[in-house]
Amino acid sequence: PGAAVEPVRVHRHRTAMTRTELSKPSRQAMECGILSEGKTVFDYGCGLGTDADALRTLGYEVAARDPAYLPAAPKKVADGVNLGYVLNVIEKPAERIAVLVAAWAHAREALVISTMISGKESYDYVREHGDGVLTSRNTFQKYFEPAEIQGLIESALDSDAYPLGIGIYAVFKDPKAGQAFLASRTRRHIDWEQLSSRLGFLRPKKRAGVVDLYETNKDLLDE
Repeated sequence: PGAAVEPVRVHRHRTAMTRTELSKPSRQAMECGILSEGKTVFDYGCGLGTDADALRTLGYEVAARDPAYLPAAPKKVADGVNLGYVLNVIEKPAERIAVLVAAWAHAREALVISTMISGKESYDYVREHGDGVLTSRNTFQKYFEPAEIQGLIESALDSDAYPLGIGIYAVFKDPKAGQAFLASRTRRHIDWEQLSSRLGFLRPKKRAGVVDLYETNKDLLDE
C-alpha cells in the first residue's frame, strides 16, 4: 500500500481582506434600503471587521463575530444580518448550509448573502479541492454560478432570494416584505464620496476626460 496522504489544512482566516471602504454588499444593502437608520445589524463572519466599524461610525447599532478574529463575540439577533463572502471560503458543502441556516436564524427581517461568482477568479496558482480550488496560501475558494447560489439559498431557507448585484442576494423573513421590495425597488441616491470622507476612507479620484461608462449606459446596466 502507498503512503498515507496527509489531509490538507485549509486556512480560512487568510481570506479576510483589508479594505479601505465599505464592502459592495453593504453598499448595495444601503442603496436598496435594506440597511437603514434605526435598524440593527449583525455581521456574521465579519473578518477584520471593516464593515462593522464603518457602520458603527455611521450610527448603526452593529454586532459582529468571526471564528478567527472575533471568536469570543456572541452571535446576536438583529434586524439585518450580513453573511458576506463566507460561504465561498467553506470547503465543506454541508457546513455551508449549516452556516447559511444559522445566519438566517439570527435575522429578524432580512439576510444579505454574498459569494464569489464564476468568472471572477483572480488567482495565478490553484489546484482542485472538492467542488472548489485551493490557492498557494492554502485558502479555499468556491466560485458559484449565479443560478447555483440562488438555488442553494432558496432550497436551504425555503424562501425567495432577490438579487441585489452580481453574487449578492437578499432574503426576507416576511414574504410580503420581499414582494414589496421587488415591486417598489428603487436605489437611493447616496453620496459615497461624502460618506467615505466621514469614514476617513480614501477613494481614487476620477481622471478628467474619462467617460463614466455606468452613467452613459445606466438604463442598460441597471436592467
